[in-house]
Amino acid sequence: MLNCLTRIINVVGRCRKGSITLQVSVLCKPLVAMTVVLLFLCFAVSSVQAAPRIWLSVPTETKEIALTFDDGPSATFTPQVLKLLRKYHAHATFFVIGNRIVPMRTLILDELRQGHEIANHTYHHVVLRGLGAESIARELELPKDAMEKVAGEGRIAPWFRPPRGHMDKVVIKVARLHGYRIVLWSVDSRDWENPPVSRLIQRVLKHTKPGAILLFHDQGGDRTVTIQALYRLLPSLEAEGYSFVTVSQLVHDSTSLE
Repeated sequence: MLNCLTRIINVVGRCRKGSITLQVSVLCKPLVAMTVVLLFLCFAVSSVQAAPRIWLSVPTETKEIALTFDDGPSATFTPQVLKLLRKYHAHATFFVIGNRIVPMRTLILDELRQGHEIANHTYHHVVLRGLGAESIARELELPKDAMEKVAGEGRIAPWFRPPRGHMDKVVIKVARLHGYRIVLWSVDSRDWENPPVSRLIQRVLKHTKPGAILLFHDQGGDRTVTIQALYRLLPSLEAEGYSFVTVSQLVHDSTSLE
């Protein structure tokens, strides 16, 4: 952005210096018009780069990755996930189902106390694609209301993941109007398939790179495979030099490097 503005200023400066003659002044008029267009484009491109509409991963050279867990909390599996994260000094982003927040308030508060963040995964875990704006808005608003009851105002992160990753233009628009940025993933563990642990581990290690957003689940079925895989994945990734951060931290650190 700075380089772009510098070029534009230099062009305008050259134009002003040369405008002492009528001939150069006439030439400068289209140049100034072009400069205005370039300035607009620079701001537009800069805005897209700074805040992409949908995050799949985060551009960074630092060996940081974001662990994300969908569909929780679970009284059975979330405590096991938290124990593992604590052991490896890892932080994660939990995309929780809104109607589980109040009944599972103890686990929600445990996640926050350990430095994790809670993000929006709708209230009823419904596929939003094809729904009207009002229905989508309600699915986004109710989890926020539940979080305020449990943990106070402002404790839900500004990230939203639509169930199954399914969305359309209406979903994107409503999410943005409610202050959410959409986060998908770059590494799908596919733990929902309950694959052999070794296959899940191989898939994750193969595709993980700096700035990756990893998708796991801590609820929605038997997550024993997920837990067993994490027991081996976390130390393996740590040995490769990776640190585990929230989506917010990953984005923040990337911005700091620019």
